[in-house]
Parts: sequence; structure tokens; C-alpha cells
Amino acid sequence: MAGMSVPRRSGVLGVSVIASPRARSIAYSRFRPSPAQAFMNLARPIHEQFSVDRGAAHGQGWREGTEAGVARLRVFVEAGLVAGGRIALDARAQHYLRHVMRARTGDALILFNGQDGEWRASLELAGKARADAVLAECLRPQAPEPGPWLLAAALKRAPMDWLAEKACELGAALLWPVSTKRTVVDRVNVERLRTIAIEAAEQCQRLAVTEIHAPARLDAALGSWPMDRRLILCDETGASPPIAEALTRLDARPESLAILTGPEGGFEPGELDALRKLSFVTTVGLGP
Repeated sequence: MAGMSVPRRSGVLGVSVIASPRARSIAYSRFRPSPAQAFMNLARPIHEQFSVDRGAAHGQGWREGTEAGVARLRVFVEAGLVAGGRIALDARAQHYLRHVMRARTGDALILFNGQDGEWRASLELAGKARADAVLAECLRPQAPEPGPWLLAAALKRAPMDWLAEKACELGAALLWPVSTKRTVVDRVNVERLRTIAIEAAEQCQRLAVTEIHAPARLDAALGSWPMDRRLILCDETGASPPIAEALTRLDARPESLAILTGPEGGFEPGELDALRKLSFVTTVGLGP
């Protein structure tokens, strides 16, 4: 890793590992984090907490430590998964396998589609324009992944991308971008967020991908709200009980909860007052 810059990240060891080239970091040095920085590091996926030998990954270093028949390449597909089936991989999967991981015909794959569990397959490349996966056996049956919804005021591109990635990694069932009175973003690229959620699911071993809902105004989203789903309102004003205290009072399963976060400038006072009056809303504070 000579000649590469070493960005500093809070409280992370400067350790080098071989990992997926999708990881975006290179090397880290340890220094004392603030409490907020330490908390954020807990939410970082493992491939962001350590440095990556990108040259080894691109040079098929991942293959050297792969035992026969054990796949290191995990890919989401839309098609149904059945034993003996053959699936034509889409352009996104082909780019990842051909150009990022330098995969070859015969390499083992792991496929999932959010419905049929996780399957072992083998890769078949046909020229430059086609790649197929031939299914062998089911490795993990599909299991329920109960998770909360996340309603988030739309953010600018980079933080919204980050939010979609983390929502999937932390098990959210749905991400719903909403617009509030102080929201400054007027457009959300749903397809881009879906791609990010798919890639996050591929990396974190989830069997399901967080659904990305079409953006809506907050009042419209709440106008047809399912009354059996409790909405946790994140209140930055300090007027609400701490989140840990508030959640202990709720007798609710994760799949019956939703979380609402506001824009960079926070909710307007009138919005907060209106939200607090809704019977299905519980307000929580995020501070000490």
C-alpha cells in the first residue's frame, strides 16, 4: 500500500485486509473519537472499518483463499431460483463479476432474490455480452426479516446514498423519502437508491433488500398511514424523552414500527406540534 494516502477515521485500527473492492476505504490510523464519531463507527459496515488491498482484490486475490466450491461472489437477481435453473445475469451483475472481481467461467456464486432463499451456482461467461448463472442447490431457505420502516426527509445525494446503504445493512424493511417544509431536495433518484440497497444486501448477507418507496409529501404519507404501525418521531428539540426510555414503554414488534427523521434544518415547530397530536406517533429524543 506504498504511495497511498492514509485518511484518518475515528477509533479505527490501521489494519490491512483483503476484501471486496466495493469497500471504499484504504487505511486508517487510531486516534481518540468523539462520542458521536464512536457511535457512527458502530454503524459502519465491516468493509469500511478496515483498509482494503484493492490491487489484490482486482487481481483475483480473493480467489486464492477460496476453497473449491465455496463462493465469495454474492449476487442479487430478480429471477426465480430453482435447482438446475439457468439465469441470464443483468448488466449490473455482469459489470461487477467481469470488471470488478475479474470472475471466470466456473467460479462459484451465491445468488439470492429476496424470495427463494440463498443458492449456490456456477458462472458461465459467453463472449463479452452474456453471463449466466447455473443453479445447484439451496444453501439457506428464505426466512422472515422483520424490520421497521424508515421515513426520512429527503437529503442531498451523498447523504441519501449513505442512508440507503445503512438502512439496508441495519435491517430496515422499507425506506420512504418524504418532503417536509424545510426539505431542500426536490428530487430523489429511486433507482439509484435501490441499486445501493441491493449492493448493501449483497455485502451484509441479508436475504432481503430494503424496499425503496416512491417519494411523497409527509402529510400525504401520513394521510393513509396504517393505524397498526407505531411511528417513532425523532425530535431534536430536547422536549421528548430519550429514545431508550421511550422504547421500553412500547410493547411493539420491529415489524410494527416506523422511524421518522427530519431534514437538515429540523422540523418546523408547527410540523412537530401536528405530529405530536397524531394517535400513532411516539416522540423520542436523540440526546442524553
